[in-house]
Amino acid sequence: LDKAQALIQRHRDQGHQLLIITATNDVVTTPIAQRLGTPHLLASEAERGPDGYTGRPTGTPCFQGGKVTRLKEWLKEHPHALEHAHFYSDSANDLPLLESVGYPTAVDPDPRLAEAAQARQWPIISLRD
Repeated sequence: LDKAQALIQRHRDQGHQLLIITATNDVVTTPIAQRLGTPHLLASEAERGPDGYTGRPTGTPCFQGGKVTRLKEWLKEHPHALEHAHFYSDSANDLPLLESVGYPTAVDPDPRLAEAAQARQWPIISLRD
């Protein structure tokens, strides 16, 4: 979406470190991150065997609280302060991560996230209209 690309560019122009954190597996999301010019990606990973993918996950799934776990692991090698971090999400599944950053934003949120964002007075934006 044009608005999404503009938002990413604003962060890039401000010198922010760009990182995608997603529950979707890395096979699907790596090309998306590359297309968006986002150098860092934390995604759920599928086990690879000698004959290809097994269908089993490996490591900590990048879902709900697992996103926070994976981010904290990533931060050991890429030190950044979460109180200065922005995180955008459309899903209540991401509440643990949204609550961990200084600048949480709900984007075209599902009903549960919209309710939580309103209660916490977080910004709610749309990238679709």
